[in-house]
Amino acid sequence: MKRYKIFYILVAFLLLAGCATTTTQMGAPKSFAQMSYLERATYFQEMYNKQYDDTESMGKMTTLSPSQLKIYNIKKDILVKAKPLIRTYRAIVVNGGIPEPGKEQEINNLINQLLSAGL
Repeated sequence: MKRYKIFYILVAFLLLAGCATTTTQMGAPKSFAQMSYLERATYFQEMYNKQYDDTESMGKMTTLSPSQLKIYNIKKDILVKAKPLIRTYRAIVVNGGIPEPGKEQEINNLINQLLSAGL
């Protein structure tokens, strides 16, 4: 009887340890280098959409200070540049192609400019 008790405790412990390890690994976000091209395209689109929404809500404000207006115009210009690049990147990836080297960096640079424009 004592052997079975120890066995069941050991099995329960191993199951708990295994579940904890699996959850941690599955829940951890991927680094950019680990993402597939499609995941990168989705990331670019999500970042673009967030910045577009932020810029659009800023544009709907009735009173903008001169510095806010400057930020709004900068972000609007960057969004205009980023949109075709992101759409083209996504179209290439969805159709099974591999984007040109340097396009990811170009898109990342524009996203970084968008993120830093409001600082």
